[in-house]
Formats: sequence, structure tokens, C-alpha cells
Amino acid sequence: MYSFLKKRRHRPSSEMELNITSMADIFTILLVFLLKSYASSAIQITPTAGLKLPATTSVDSGHIEALKVELSSTHVTLEDQEPLPTNLKYDVLVKKLNSMMSAARKQQMAHAKADPKDVKADSRIILVSDQSVPYKMVRTVLNSAATQGFTDFKLAVVEKN
Repeated sequence: MYSFLKKRRHRPSSEMELNITSMADIFTILLVFLLKSYASSAIQITPTAGLKLPATTSVDSGHIEALKVELSSTHVTLEDQEPLPTNLKYDVLVKKLNSMMSAARKQQMAHAKADPKDVKADSRIILVSDQSVPYKMVRTVLNSAATQGFTDFKLAVVEKN
């Protein structure tokens, strides 16, 4: 009757071919991703005497190279810079904090420009904060860091046993 309505049945061949090239591409991408996200050692931070870190039950033990910001109830310290007292007026504190973050960022950019092969400008920051510091102060420090280009942050905590 209508021959174009009839479908021909194709018999599947007994042998099946596998495209190895695309599988190798997928495995290569997975390998690069896993190697990039793999961390080999724990973070080493020595807090100032009297600073009590908050505790947690989950710990990311990845090795991190980042700007260290220490926050206590009395001062804020970037790396090994002079401590900034936290009892200043809020506007003055924010202005000085932005200035400190900007100087740290400029120094980082200068190092990256001087040695572009080995040193890169990094947006990571580690916040080492006393557990008694109010959230408003933590938010202020992180906001200042973000405005200067430090957008990837980690909070240092102590593991509960």
C-alpha cells in the first residue's frame, strides 16, 4: 500500500564502537579539576596571645596562601602591620581599615608585577577573629576587604574534639 509509511528495521551490529577520544578529554578535565582543588597541607596560623578562636565540628584542612587579618575586641591587624585600634569612631575606623587594605593590595600587585611568572595577585583573605568580637565588626572588616579586591575569604576556627 503506502511503502513510505513502512519503516525499515535496522539490525544493530553485533560489535559496538566506543569513542575513546571524548572519554579521554573528560578524564583529562576531571584530572585537572581534582589536581587544582587538591590541598596538600593544613593551614598554619599563630594567633596573638589572648585571642580565643571560635570552635567548629567541620574543618577544611586545605593549604591557603592568603592575606591574614587578625581581629580582636581591641584591634585589627593585617599581616605584620601596626595594629589598628577598634575603639575609634566608626567612620574613622572604616577609612583607616580601607587604607590598610588598599596598601596591602598595592603591595601584592607590585610583587605580582615584579615577578609575573611566580607571583600572582590573590583575592584570598583569612580572618582570624576572637569569638567575642561582634558580628558588626567582622562585617566591617570583610566589607573593607571586599572593596579592595579581597573577595575570597576563610574564617579561622578551632576544631572541636
